[in-house]
Amino acid sequence: MASKWPPPRYIRISAEAESTVASRIQRFSRNSYRRGFALKVASVPWRLNYILLAALAAMLGFTGFNLPAPREFLHRWEIGRGQLLVFVVTMITTLATDPLTGVGAGNALNIFLHAQSGVSLNNLFSPRHSVKQCETTGIEIVRLRDSAVFSNWLVIRRRLIDMKHPKVRVDLSGTRFVDHTVIRKLEEMAHEWLLENRELLIEGLDTHEPVSRYPQAARRQR
Repeated sequence: MASKWPPPRYIRISAEAESTVASRIQRFSRNSYRRGFALKVASVPWRLNYILLAALAAMLGFTGFNLPAPREFLHRWEIGRGQLLVFVVTMITTLATDPLTGVGAGNALNIFLHAQSGVSLNNLFSPRHSVKQCETTGIEIVRLRDSAVFSNWLVIRRRLIDMKHPKVRVDLSGTRFVDHTVIRKLEEMAHEWLLENRELLIEGLDTHEPVSRYPQAARRQR
């Protein structure tokens, strides 16, 4: 019986060898192109500036296109007049200067508005709070006092993250003012905890009056 030539094993080895050679050629071509591009850019530094300017222009264009959208103005108005004012100042400053300056101006105005609402300077960045454990249920209770605003939210968030108990209650009945950012962040954290089989209860806002009809609007003590 005549044998087949070439044998199947020879064909397989030949195909693998060709594939290996092709892969090496492709890798060599890609690496050569990358090195050549890097050397070309490094040899003329001002080309790097064009890349950075193009990226910055794209960011500013995207920001400038989305900021003046009518729905954003309406959304900020629904949250509260103060949020609309902060949004307008941030937008104008961003378009006149740069995004970093715009955000800084918006935050500075937000802090000024909170100070006008009665938030003390010490409380702006350091929330007053206490932690205790309920003797009957074992639930950990975080009681916030005075004000809970965006500028001291990171401290509140870190305190809640450090808690390992599966059920935590945040009591806001002792606060005089809770801003929109804190309410929104607390609700987002409560949703995240549910995904981790934990529970974050937000209580104590029944005696507060919202500044608008928006569900997550800032609230003041009545």
